[in-house]
Amino acid sequence: MEYSNLSLGFLLTICMLVSVGCATTGQGGVSSDGTPSATNSNSVNVVNNSSDSLTDYLRRIVGVQVQGQGPNARVTVRQKSSFNSNTTPLFVINGIRAGKNFASVYNLVNPSDVVEIKVLKGPETSMYGMDGANGVILISTGGN
Repeated sequence: MEYSNLSLGFLLTICMLVSVGCATTGQGGVSSDGTPSATNSNSVNVVNNSSDSLTDYLRRIVGVQVQGQGPNARVTVRQKSSFNSNTTPLFVINGIRAGKNFASVYNLVNPSDVVEIKVLKGPETSMYGMDGANGVILISTGGN
C-alpha cells in the first residue's frame, strides 16, 4: 500500500503531537479512587466550617470565578479558549459526572461532606471530551 507525501506527513505530525502532548502534560494517570490524576491543577483541601457553602469553597481556588451565591451562582474556569460559547465547566462528584448545571450540583453536595475540590483545565480535561472543554471541577466528599 502506498501513501502520498501529504498523508504520510499528516500521520507523522499527528504522532508527534500525541507523543509530545502526553509527555509534557503527564496525562494518563488515574488515582486510587478512579478519578483522573490532577498534575499541575489547582485544588483546595477543605477544612469544614459550618458556615461555608460550596460557592465559598470554589472562590478559594485560583482560576475559578464565581458570580453570585447559592444555587443560582455562575461558575466559570479561567482558561485560554473554549470550543463553544457555553463557558460552564463540567462538575464531577466522587468520580461521577454530575453535568454542567451548578444548581443541581449545589443541591446534591452537602458542603460539610466536601473533603477536596480540584480544577482541571487544558489538556488535563481531555478524558472528558467536549464536556470538559470549559474545565472540570472534581469534588470529593467524605461519604464515598
